[in-house]
Amino acid sequence: MKVILVENTYPKLIVNKDQMGGYGIGSFQGESLRTRLVANLKRGGRRIPLLTMGYLAAILKKNAHEVMVYSAEDGQAPGADLYVIHSSIVESKYEMAFAAKIKKANKNSLVGVVGPFASFYPDLYMQEADFTVKGEPEILFSTIKEKADIPKGIVESPEVKDLNELPFPDWDAFDLSRYGYWPILLEKPFVPILSSRGCSFKCNYCPYIVQYPQWRMRSAENTVEEIRQMVDRYQVKTFLFRDPLFTQGKGRAEAIAHGILDAGLHRKVRWACETRTDLLNEDLIDLLYEAGLRGLNVGVESADLTVLKSANRNQSQVHRERMIFYAEQKGVKVAAFYVFGLPADTPETIEGTIEYAKHLNTFAAQFHINTPFPGTPVYDMYKDSIVETDWEKYNSFTPVFKHPTMTSGELTGLREKVYREYYFRLGYLTKHWSHLMKLAF
Repeated sequence: MKVILVENTYPKLIVNKDQMGGYGIGSFQGESLRTRLVANLKRGGRRIPLLTMGYLAAILKKNAHEVMVYSAEDGQAPGADLYVIHSSIVESKYEMAFAAKIKKANKNSLVGVVGPFASFYPDLYMQEADFTVKGEPEILFSTIKEKADIPKGIVESPEVKDLNELPFPDWDAFDLSRYGYWPILLEKPFVPILSSRGCSFKCNYCPYIVQYPQWRMRSAENTVEEIRQMVDRYQVKTFLFRDPLFTQGKGRAEAIAHGILDAGLHRKVRWACETRTDLLNEDLIDLLYEAGLRGLNVGVESADLTVLKSANRNQSQVHRERMIFYAEQKGVKVAAFYVFGLPADTPETIEGTIEYAKHLNTFAAQFHINTPFPGTPVYDMYKDSIVETDWEKYNSFTPVFKHPTMTSGELTGLREKVYREYYFRLGYLTKHWSHLMKLAF
C-alpha cells in the first residue's frame, strides 16, 4: 500500500506544526518593515520535520508499506492509497480543503488526520476525512497491515506507555536539506529527537498538556542509540531535543550527556534543547555543553511574579538570570520565550517584561500573545470572552479573546513594539556581533 504523509497544505502560513504542543504556530509578528524582516528570517531559517510523521514513517515501512512525504510547496500531490494529514489549529481550513480535493480526485483514496488539534476536535475534520485519530497515533498505525485495516470515523489510539518500544523515526522519505534550526544551529543535516513526552508542570496556558498529559521518558541508552544511528545513517550534524523539558527527571539529562560523551558523539554533533531554568545548575550546564549543547530554549513568559502566578507558573528571577548568563558565557545561544496577555497582565506589566527582555538580551527572543488553545485550562477560563472563531487567527500572535485589562489594540501594539525594537538595539548588536557575522558569511 502506498501512503503519503502530508506535512503541510499551505506552507506560507505555518512555521512549524510541532510548535505549541503540536497545535502549530503562525508567523505574524507585525506590519512594520522591521517586524516583517524578523518574521521572514524566522520562517526561512527554522523548519523542523514533524516527529509524529517520522515515527509513522518507521511504523508504516515496518508493515511493508511504501511511504512518501508531501508538502504543499511540492505542487500537486501524487496518487496514493492513504493520505495522512498532521492537523494544526492555524492551518485547519486548508487541511480540510486538501482532504476534500484528494477525495474528489482519487475516489479510492482514503484520508486520515492525526495531531493534537484533530484529537481534540475530531468532528471538525470528519467533514472531509475518512478517519480522525484521538490520542497518540503510533499504536493505531502499527495495526494497519493492509488497506482493509484502515479505520473509519473517529478512532481512539492509546498512549504509548513505554517510549523505548517506539521505533526510531525514519527520515528516508524526507528531504532533509529543507530542515534546519537556524540561527541557533548552523550546520545540516538537522533532525529533531524526542527523549520524553509530556510535562509534569501544569501552566494553564500551555497546550502540551492536551495531547500528552502524562510525562514519560525514554532510557538514556535508547536515546543515545538513536543519536548514533542518525549520525551514521543520515550524517546528522545538528539536532534538537523536542521535549518540553529536557532536564526534567533526576539524573536523566546527565545520563544522556554521559552517553553522548562515552560514544564520542560530542565530536560529531551539536544540539539544542528546551527546559526551565529552575531545572538547571552550573554543573549540569557544564556537562551538557561538553556533550554538545549549543542552543537553549527557556520560557521566561513575564517579568512580573503576580502575572506568573496567575498562569500557574513561578520561578526565581535571580536563579533564572544566573542560569541564562552562565549558559551564554559558556557559548550556548539562549532563546527566551515571553507571553503577553496572561491573566494578570496589564499594559504596565508587559512594558516591564519588554524592558526585562532587553536586560536579559538573549540571542533569540520570541514574544507571543496568550492564546487559549482548546483543551487548556485558560481556554475554559476565557471561553465566554472569546471573540474570534476563525481558527487561522489562533496563531499565537493575534488576540482572540477579550482580556480583562487590555484591548486587542493594546496587545498588538505592544507585540509590534517589541519586535520593532528588540533585534535593532545597539546593545543587542554589540553583544551578539560575532555570531551575527557567522550568519552573514
